[in-house]
Amino acid sequence: MNITTFYPETEEEFYQTATEDVVMSIKETLREYDECRIGLTGGKTPIKLYENLAKEKLPWDKIKLIQLDERQVPSDHPESNLRMLRQTLLNKISIPPENVITFDTSLPPESAAKDMARKIINESTRRFPIFDLLILGAGADGHIASLFEGQEAMECNLYASVAYAIGYPIEERLSVCLMALKSTRQALLLLKGEDKRPVVDALEGKNPDLKLTALSVIAEKAPIKVLAYF
Repeated sequence: MNITTFYPETEEEFYQTATEDVVMSIKETLREYDECRIGLTGGKTPIKLYENLAKEKLPWDKIKLIQLDERQVPSDHPESNLRMLRQTLLNKISIPPENVITFDTSLPPESAAKDMARKIINESTRRFPIFDLLILGAGADGHIASLFEGQEAMECNLYASVAYAIGYPIEERLSVCLMALKSTRQALLLLKGEDKRPVVDALEGKNPDLKLTALSVIAEKAPIKVLAYF
């Protein structure tokens, strides 16, 4: 797998490195293309990164932000990833509304997935890869976005799908599928907390019992930089 792991010594260094990497990726992309497309993970780990990016002087009119997964809840729900993105980043920057591509959870799940797939297809007709950068997190079980081992969404041959997080407080999810995620120039994987150590061990071949199907598929196509802080 095309994966390189770095171990920042402090939490501050963890987020500062992540911020610098994202800013550099944006600048490098815009030297080659007229826009930069970034996939945004949900969850708690990237919150500080998004807050940092909101303070950066970036050409947001040339940046497209694409939500990678969502819980099937209203957008103002405390567990909504979109709500988190708005609070940490979107409401603090001057970005054209059409540059923010999100799941519409006001629609029924199947319709919301098809709506997102259509939006991503529209992006893909302009140029490949679809993403210039993926900002990813991972669960302790190794899942990224809402793609869980053994679930139908993992095998989805579309760009977005309904997904299920069995055993989680909110099981019904929406997720961009591997068909789209593997179409990226690069990825940044943020792993923070002792519970993520097994994921790092699996990436380094020390934990063969933990399957990392989604990450493996992406790493076959693009380099993944891992920032791990325990």
